[in-house]
Amino acid sequence: MTRERRKQLEEIEPASEDEKPKPRTSQTDKWAMYVNAAAQFFEREGHLVVLRNHAEAITLGGDGQAQPDVTLKLGTWVDSQRRRAASPRLVRRPRAARRHTAEPRSCGGEGRRREPDDAVVRRQRDRRLPPLSSEMRGRRSSGHC
Repeated sequence: MTRERRKQLEEIEPASEDEKPKPRTSQTDKWAMYVNAAAQFFEREGHLVVLRNHAEAITLGGDGQAQPDVTLKLGTWVDSQRRRAASPRLVRRPRAARRHTAEPRSCGGEGRRREPDDAVVRRQRDRRLPPLSSEMRGRRSSGHC
C-alpha cells in the first residue's frame, strides 16, 4: 500500500449514528404492523374491503414517545394474504421424511409397493380428485420400467 493510500485511510472517520443503516425489521414485526394497519382501517371504515392501491399511515411505538409515521401498502398486503389463503399449499416435510422409503428394485418390478405419501393424498383431497386406482398406484411406484 502506498503512503498516499495509508494517509487517506487514516483520515477516514467512523460513520455517525445518522449515517449507520437502520436495523432490519423482522417478518414478525412487519406482520404486526400490517395487522395493526388493517385494524385501524377496519375501525375507521367498518369493513376490510381495501382497494389494491390503498396506503395506510400508522404511527410506530405506542409508548408515548414521538415516533415517525410509516405508510404501508395495505391494499397490496390484504390482497396477497387473501390470494395465499385461497391457494392450495404443499406441506413441507422434514428432510428425513422426504427420503425415498421403498427398497431398491430391479427392472422386473419386484420389491414392496409404495403407498402414496400424505402430501399426495392431501392434494387429491384438496383438488377433489378421485384417488389413484390400485393399477395406477402400482405403475407409479414400480420405477422406470
